[in-house]
Amino acid sequence: RIVAANGVSGDAALMMRELRSSTVWELTVQRPTEFRAVIDRTGYPSLGLDLQFAPNGSTLMIASVGDGPIQDWNGRSQGHKIARSDRIVEINEVRGASQLLLDAARDEALLRLAILKYTS
Repeated sequence: RIVAANGVSGDAALMMRELRSSTVWELTVQRPTEFRAVIDRTGYPSLGLDLQFAPNGSTLMIASVGDGPIQDWNGRSQGHKIARSDRIVEINEVRGASQLLLDAARDEALLRLAILKYTS
């Protein structure tokens, strides 16, 4: 993702204004790290995630993490934590359209997730 344009950062509208007013761009790009999590949702009514996605997108963006197996996994994890704004890019070895990701999780007790995290 682009985090700065010609030295302007922090406000997307200001960065866009800067890009529109300049013919030369110096962009600062931040790459995410990918990590994996295996989630057993046996006995849980839901994952406890609020997800957002575009119908033609290829990720599921985590809008919030509530009670459920994800929060429990976070409590046990020694490394990464699954958090707001992370993006799920793979479920049970399926990558691709958002709907394919959702379908890969349907009726599965064990979810093998690949998640993208942008650090601050």
